[in-house]
Amino acid sequence: MTGHDFTLAGARLTARASGALWWQDETLLVVADLHLGKAGRMARQGGALLPPYDSDETLARLSAEIDILAPRCVICLGDSFDDDEASRALPAPAARRLSALMAGRRWI
Repeated sequence: MTGHDFTLAGARLTARASGALWWQDETLLVVADLHLGKAGRMARQGGALLPPYDSDETLARLSAEIDILAPRCVICLGDSFDDDEASRALPAPAARRLSALMAGRRWI
């Protein structure tokens, strides 16, 4: 299953199996709650240790959606980074990957 199509206020939308929302007519992808850097935040706070590649997996899933759908615009509704420190501490490879995903499209 790739998603569930539905209509909202006259717009045909697809709730993707990935959790993203796709508006094909506008070539617009909506995502939320990426929580990049969650493992790092949990480690800093002494919580459960998570594998340190959570951001890579999240970016891989986002990249797959972007590769398939080729959106002109991506809207991130919130919680893109797990906390303020995570936004500053994103490893360089992940930052480059995110920049590459953003290139050539509107990113809100």
